Amino acid sequence: MHRTLLRQLVAERNLSYQELSEVLGRRAKALGTRPLDLSERQLKRLANGQVKSLPTPLTRRVLEAEFGHPIEELLKPAVAVASRSLPVADRSLEMAAQASAGYTMWQGVDELSVSALLGQLGQLAQEYVHGEMTPVADGFSVVRETAIELLPRAGALHRHLYLIASVSSAMLAHAAGNLGDLARAPAHAHAALRFAELGQLPGVGAWALAVLALQQEWSGSPRQSLIFAQQARSYLGSSVESVAVWLSAIEARAYARLGNRPAVNDALQQADRERHAISQLAASEYGVDQFGGILSFGEAKQHYYAGTALRRIGEMDHARIRASAAIAAYETGPAHERSYGDETLARLDLAIAYVLGGDPDLDAADVALQPVTQLPEALLLPVLQGHLGELTAALSCPRMIGSRQAIQLRDTAMALSSMCTPHPTQITR
Repeated sequence: MHRTLLRQLVAERNLSYQELSEVLGRRAKALGTRPLDLSERQLKRLANGQVKSLPTPLTRRVLEAEFGHPIEELLKPAVAVASRSLPVADRSLEMAAQASAGYTMWQGVDELSVSALLGQLGQLAQEYVHGEMTPVADGFSVVRETAIELLPRAGALHRHLYLIASVSSAMLAHAAGNLGDLARAPAHAHAALRFAELGQLPGVGAWALAVLALQQEWSGSPRQSLIFAQQARSYLGSSVESVAVWLSAIEARAYARLGNRPAVNDALQQADRERHAISQLAASEYGVDQFGGILSFGEAKQHYYAGTALRRIGEMDHARIRASAAIAAYETGPAHERSYGDETLARLDLAIAYVLGGDPDLDAADVALQPVTQLPEALLLPVLQGHLGELTAALSCPRMIGSRQAIQLRDTAMALSSMCTPHPTQITR
C-alpha cells in the first residue's frame, strides 16, 4: 500500500470516498458515458495503490477527466510525480515566496514595497484567467489589506496604494459573481469606487462599475446592466482604456437580451472603434490594462462577447464565426492569457448556434461541447449555468423532439450545470 497521487488529490479536496463516488458519477454523466459503478471499497483500493492492473477504460476516462492526470500518474506514489504536479511540489516554495514578499515591507512604504505589491497584483490578474478562483481571490484580499495597512504612511506613493486597493476590491467583486454570490459583489465594487475616488483613478472606477454591469446582464437584468454601463462611461470620462471596449461589448449583450437588433450592431461597431483607439496608446501607469490577464479586455474576449450577442438576436452564422474566432485566439495566444472561463462560454455559444441554426448540426454541437465535459469540477463555475441553461432549452425545442442525439446532449448539458455549484462562502472578505 502507498499514498498515490489520486489519494493526495482526494485529500486536498477534503472528499470522503462516498463523496468522491458521487463526484465521479456526475463526471461520467457529463461525459455522456454509461453510469460509473464504483464502490467506496474499490475507490479506497485504487487510492491506496492496492490494485495490480489498470482500471477499466470507462473508469480511466472518468478519473483522468476529473483530476487532469493520466491514470498511470494517478496510481503512482505521489512523490514519484511531484515534479510534474506544481500544486503538490511547490507548497514549501510558495510559503517561502510569501515570506519574501513580506520582507519587502520591512522598510515601510517605498518604491520597492509598492513595486512588489504591483507585481503581486499583476500575477494574480494573470492567474485569475486560468487558475482556480478561490485561491486567487484570497490573494487579492491579502494584497488589498497590505495596501490599506501601508496607506497611513504612504506619502508621495499614496496613489499607487489606492490603485492596488481599488483594483483588488474590484477583482473581489468579479470573483464573488463568478462564484455565485452576486449579493456580496456590490460591497466590493463600492469599496473599489471609494479607493478610485481617493486616488483619482477613473479607469479603475469604471472597471468596477463594468463588473456590476456584466453581472446584471448575465443574471438576466439587461436594463439595470445598461444603467451601470452608462455610469461607468461617465466615470471613465475622456480616459482611453480597454474598459471602454468592454462596456460596449456588455451593452451589445444587454441590448441582445432586449431584442434590440440595431442597438446591438451599434454597440459592436462602437467596440471596434474603441479597440482601434486604444491600440494607438500605451497602458496608463494608473489604469488596469498594465496588469493584463482578467484586467484587460483583449480581442479574444471581444469576439466571445460579440458571439453571445449575435446569437441572441438570431444571427447564428455570424455568432459561429465570432465564437470560433474567440476559441482560436485563446488556443493560439499566450498560455498565461488563456481564459478557461471565457473560452468555455465561447464553446457553449458555438454549440447553441449549431443547434439553433437553420440547418441544425448536432454533430458539430457535440464536438464544441466535448472540451467542456473535460474540465475539472473546480473550474465549472456558476457563471456557466446561464449558457448551459440556454443550450438545454435549445435542445428541448420542438424540432429536437425524437432526436436521440439531442436527448444525450441535453443530458450532458444538464449534468454539467448540476456541477456548477455556487460557493458564496468563499468570497467574504
